[in-house]
Amino acid sequence: MPRMPMTLAVLSLSMLGGCETIGTAGLGEEVGGTDLPTGLRLLGADDGPCAGTVQLVSGIRADEDELRIAPGQNVTFRVEAEDVAWACLDERSAASDTMECPAETTHLRVTHAAGGQEVLFECYG
Repeated sequence: MPRMPMTLAVLSLSMLGGCETIGTAGLGEEVGGTDLPTGLRLLGADDGPCAGTVQLVSGIRADEDELRIAPGQNVTFRVEAEDVAWACLDERSAASDTMECPAETTHLRVTHAAGGQEVLFECYG
């Protein structure tokens, strides 16, 4: 009888591990940019379609080579303005938009889905 509770405990832990793996799928590989400091909270988020490379145009502090985010990448930047202009560059066209972050935003994380169809913008402060 003592084996039954141990088996359930092992099964429960393995299920939790599986949930952790599933929860982070498709977020993209962290590249370049800066680290997201601990203690910040999510202030706002928005997403948009982009089948190509995301080009950040203004509103963030970064080196020139870090301004392009390919599908499967995840990059964090320090914010210099509430409005961050971006463009989606693909083979057919270039569409642009603006991510409007709250005034207390200090960092912006951009996650371009591994499948390359969507981009997620998250404002932290």
